[in-house]
Amino acid sequence: MKKTILLASLALLIAGSSMAGQAGLFSYNQEAIELEMSDLTSLEDFVLDNPGVSLSDMIASENELVSGMTHSSAFYGFDLMNDKALGIGGFLWGCCLGPVGVLVVWLVADDPAETKRSIIGCIVNALIGGGGYFYQYTSSF
Repeated sequence: MKKTILLASLALLIAGSSMAGQAGLFSYNQEAIELEMSDLTSLEDFVLDNPGVSLSDMIASENELVSGMTHSSAFYGFDLMNDKALGIGGFLWGCCLGPVGVLVVWLVADDPAETKRSIIGCIVNALIGGGGYFYQYTSSF
């Protein structure tokens, strides 16, 4: 009985000391958020009022809503990836995820060389996994 009471009081002590002590982390200032988002709201209203307007048109007309922005390929995310699936090389997809990685590279990347690299990665994964299994199986005797 004494052990049960001791363990229960120890558990309550640990639970009481592990409570979050920084409540300020979970609070926010609604007015500050509205102030930061006001430029985005203005841009959204402009786009809704002018259907068919593009970023290139706004930059060319030197619209004040897009001042400071330049037309670069950063706005077109997959242009920066150089035909790699999500910016990760095919070998890593195949080596880490096996056949699923090969499928992802085949569906996403337009480069047959990346698909070939993912297949090579899948084969390396299978050889390492098979070798580890064989070593474990033979060393247990």
